[in-house]
Amino acid sequence: MSKIKCGKHVILIILLIALISVNLIACKTTYDKSDENNASGESGIQGENTGNNQDGDAENGETMKIIIKLQGEDVVVHAELYNNKAAEMLYEKLPLTLEMSDMPHEKYSYLGFTLPTNKENVGKINAGDIMLWGNNCLVVFYESFETSYSYTKIGRISDIESFLSAIDIGSVTLTFEKAEDLM
Repeated sequence: MSKIKCGKHVILIILLIALISVNLIACKTTYDKSDENNASGESGIQGENTGNNQDGDAENGETMKIIIKLQGEDVVVHAELYNNKAAEMLYEKLPLTLEMSDMPHEKYSYLGFTLPTNKENVGKINAGDIMLWGNNCLVVFYESFETSYSYTKIGRISDIESFLSAIDIGSVTLTFEKAEDLM
């Protein structure tokens, strides 16, 4: 009799775990799809970046050059923002000092504002990539790796070797400034 009761409890526990797993997968899928479809920034601009060059040079020849300072270090690295709505809106918010938390491969910080998105599954992330996760989390990658996550491309650090030699594991304060402000 006790073996039958124990067996029923094990089956109930397994069914409960399976149900929770299915719900978690469903929530993740719902979040990904709704986040992609609801990608408005503060100004209500949709994430569609039609006509913009997502990978770098602006079509009119102008680029948004920035510098990134590592707090407590005498390190300043150069970066270039891509020609898209998210990068343009971020550029307008500079200078910006962020306490960046650490995860494997990346430093990240949630912004106090949202940016328009144009998420894509990038497949491979390279050290030095600057991307937006969701509509308000700025991520700076310090390692290259393969990923299935979707990001909005923001820019790229030009002198990645300087950045990599100065970056430490753990939280770090980074200051993002327009390069033109320093001239």
